[in-house]
Parts: sequence; C-alpha cells; structure tokens
Amino acid sequence: MPTFNCNQSCRSGRCSCGAVDDRGVVRDGAALRVGVMFMDHANHAERKPLAMMTDSEIRTMRDSVRGMPVLKAAALPIYDQFRGILDDNGTPMEQMRALYDGATYTPTEPTREECRAAAARDHMIEQMRDAHKIAPAMEATNARM
Repeated sequence: MPTFNCNQSCRSGRCSCGAVDDRGVVRDGAALRVGVMFMDHANHAERKPLAMMTDSEIRTMRDSVRGMPVLKAAALPIYDQFRGILDDNGTPMEQMRALYDGATYTPTEPTREECRAAAARDHMIEQMRDAHKIAPAMEATNARM
C-alpha cells in the first residue's frame, strides 16, 4: 500500500503528492499522512481531532505555542476541550491555557470605530445622568411663566 505525504495542495485544486486522482478521489489503498502544521490553521471541520493526535503531536503543538499571540494560540485544536468555559475573571479558558503554555498577550489598539462607539456611549450616559437635573429646572421655569 503506497503512503503519500500530503502537502494540502489538493485544496487549491491540483494534488501534487499523487494520492488524489483528477476527480478528487483518494486512490485505492493509498494512505495519507497530513502533517500537524497543516491542521493548525484548518477550519474546525477539517482539522485533526485531539483524540486522533499522538502524544508527540500534542507536545509539538504545545511547544509551538511559546511566543505565539494568545488569540492565535487559543485557536489550536489542543485547546478545544476548554472552549466555552470561563475562568473566575471572565477570561476564556482556552486563552488561559495558552498563556500557561507560553503564549504572549499583546493588547490590541482600539480601532477608530471602536473609539467613536465608546465616546458616543459615554456621551449618552453623561446625558442620562444629568437629565434628572435639567428636567425639574425646566418645569420650575415653565411654572413661573
């Protein structure tokens, strides 16, 4: 049985490793080896599940987290079991596990739209906070007239 080291070129439409024929079907008896590095950025349906990874693949992926931005590292399949769980501070658990494994936290700069939205929200809150002071004064002025 032939074994092919797949380089995921078939995603672009043409298989260069020889395991897939022109119709997109894996050849009879062909075994594919897909490297872990190709599965890191695959979408959730395409990537290799954690239960199917060997210990060395998990260790390699965990070692690759060191120095990686936390948001990118938290998307790796080794943290799938922690998704949907928050720690005591409200931080997603997959991000905390990535930080434990050596990912780096880099605060992001807010975009112009985020700054405008925050300023509009602050302005609205300020107006609502002062509304009770303005309304009675207007009623008193109207009552005198």
